[in-house]
Amino acid sequence: ISMTTTPDIKFIYGTFADFEIGGLGTGTSKYAITGVGKVAGCYVLEGKIARGVNIRLVREGIIITDVKLASLKRFKDDVREVAAGYECGITLEKTADLKEGDIFEAYEIQEIKD
Repeated sequence: ISMTTTPDIKFIYGTFADFEIGGLGTGTSKYAITGVGKVAGCYVLEGKIARGVNIRLVREGIIITDVKLASLKRFKDDVREVAAGYECGITLEKTADLKEGDIFEAYEIQEIKD
């Protein structure tokens, strides 16, 4: 598993956008927490996962969903980012279908200006 270095450029809302992969993590476990929902235990393999990024959830090579990161925690503390080599807990917006072994690709959309 490794991050894609080739930029993924798409036409969105009348402008070109570049998708820059910022981090790559793997699901280590999942938890159901009352009042929060499903939380994925995640080990960050490369780069960093930061609050507010988009997450592409990949399972067995198939993209399951592409949503915003809802929360990012280390132990019980909210954090801004988690670097490679560390574990964290993440929740995704509108996604409860999390499994051990899922791949989380964290990326940001950047508008390409002329």
